Amino acid sequence: MLLDTTMTAMAEAFSQVLVAHGQSTRSLDFLDLPIEIRLEVYRHLIKPETRYCPFDNVPVQFAGFGFHPTILRTNKRINGEASVVFYGENTWHLIVGYDFNLFRVVPGPDNLQSSSFFPRMRNFHLRFSLHGYVLDEYPSFSLENYCAALRIHAANTCQVLAKAPHLRSVEISWVDSTDEGSWEEKRGVLKPLEALPRSCSYRICGIDSKYVELNQDCLAGYLSGFMKAKHPPR
Repeated sequence: MLLDTTMTAMAEAFSQVLVAHGQSTRSLDFLDLPIEIRLEVYRHLIKPETRYCPFDNVPVQFAGFGFHPTILRTNKRINGEASVVFYGENTWHLIVGYDFNLFRVVPGPDNLQSSSFFPRMRNFHLRFSLHGYVLDEYPSFSLENYCAALRIHAANTCQVLAKAPHLRSVEISWVDSTDEGSWEEKRGVLKPLEALPRSCSYRICGIDSKYVELNQDCLAGYLSGFMKAKHPPR
């Protein structure tokens, strides 16, 4: 069923791209097209305007929403070509934080490095999340312990990303709904970012804090300093 839906979407994307290039679809096999046009078709199918986690069941979660990763199952040649777009051009979302429903660390990238697709992944979004409900529900779990646990998670994540052979860009966002502690206590969570290479680009994607004036100014200043250290002016 998923593959049927994907093939229908592929035929529609195929027609749209050909029309855009002023070509006819009559008696034309997809693999006879220039690789540039085939890549455009793949982008229609597997490059949505979103970010998603590599641990999600992607084909099931996104099928029917204009996203058709089952194109990767069509045949070996299409898999090889479309994988370049799927893994290399999409942005992969990794969370450094705790699960909303269970008091446990969100799955880390431990298995990501050993996966066959890791070498092809180039763009990542790191979201650092400190949720006030964790401290409200578990008073014995202090802010100090919370930040220490997140720093370990961040260190593991950054160590893995630093080994990505074709790492190109890292987006960074910060979500903080805690109502206690100071920036001095929290900024250590971000220190593992220093392990990432200078060769890729960095961007502050978003800052969402309960104490806007304090944390946004402090965090923006910290991340700006971090990015200048990675890319000092010449």
